[in-house]
Amino acid sequence: LSNNAPVLQLKHTLGLIDGRHRFNRTEFSVQKRFWLSAFGHIDAEAQAGIVWDAVPFPKLFVPQSNQSLFLSPNTFCLMRPMEFIMDKYVALYATYHLKGLIFNHIPIWNRMKLREVVSFSGVYGGLSPKNIPSAITPGLYVMPDLCGTMDKMPYMEITAGIENILQ
Repeated sequence: LSNNAPVLQLKHTLGLIDGRHRFNRTEFSVQKRFWLSAFGHIDAEAQAGIVWDAVPFPKLFVPQSNQSLFLSPNTFCLMRPMEFIMDKYVALYATYHLKGLIFNHIPIWNRMKLREVVSFSGVYGGLSPKNIPSAITPGLYVMPDLCGTMDKMPYMEITAGIENILQ
């Protein structure tokens, strides 16, 4: 399949949790590859989602964290697992594969065919009062101690690395 055309996805999930909580979640995403001729390409994805009902925290949106040494698409390398929990969010992911734009000018690295990659990940969201466990929201699970909500600032990361190490 060609990666030139944008890919639009709209997903809505309906469910019932523990026989008590109704669950409605809507997510929308757009993926696109931008070709930059001899300068490589950029794979970009924008996502947005919302949970419409009051649900326990396992059904809320949790950004994916990556605890390995390898770059995984649409993940955050410095974020702890379950650091942020939200019921509405907007996320942007972009990975730029430079295809040797810099390393092709370094003689030894040129023969090794190493390639550069730069990635950006960002997320912004919030948690509405209906999903915060308290006396006025009975039946919701208490969140773990390390979980938090986003304040006024988005969470962003930029990573750089080398690919094609094993050819």
